Amino acid sequence: MHLQLLVVSNNWGAFHNRGTFLLAGIGARTIVEGICLHLKIESGPVINTLNGDVKVKANLVGKINGLVEKNIINTDGAQILHDIRKLGNETAHALIDPSQIIIKKVIEIIEHMFTFIYELPEYKSY
Repeated sequence: MHLQLLVVSNNWGAFHNRGTFLLAGIGARTIVEGICLHLKIESGPVINTLNGDVKVKANLVGKINGLVEKNIINTDGAQILHDIRKLGNETAHALIDPSQIIIKKVIEIIEHMFTFIYELPEYKSY
C-alpha cells in the first residue's frame, strides 16, 4: 500500500480508538480521497439530477464514479463510498458527530475496500 495512504489510515484508526468519532468520520472521507489519489483516478462521470446531463468532474463524486468507470469497484461499492463521502462532509461542515456503531461499520467497509483493491489483485496470477 502507498505509504501516505498507510499513514492516513493509521491516524484515522487512532482517532477512532480515542473516541473522537467526528475526526474519524472526516478521516474516512480522506481515506476514500487517498485511494482515488493513489490509483490516479482524477475524475469521472457525474450525472446532473435536474436534467440528466453527464459531465466529467474532478470532485470526489466524480473520482468515486471514476473507480467504477475503471472497473476497480462496482456500482454497489461506489454507493457505499458515496455514503462515506457524505458522512465525512456532514462531520466536517455541519459538525455532526457520527455514532460509534456507524464508525465501526465504516472501518469494516474501509478494511474490506483495502483488501479488495490492494490485496486481492495479487492473487490474479494463481
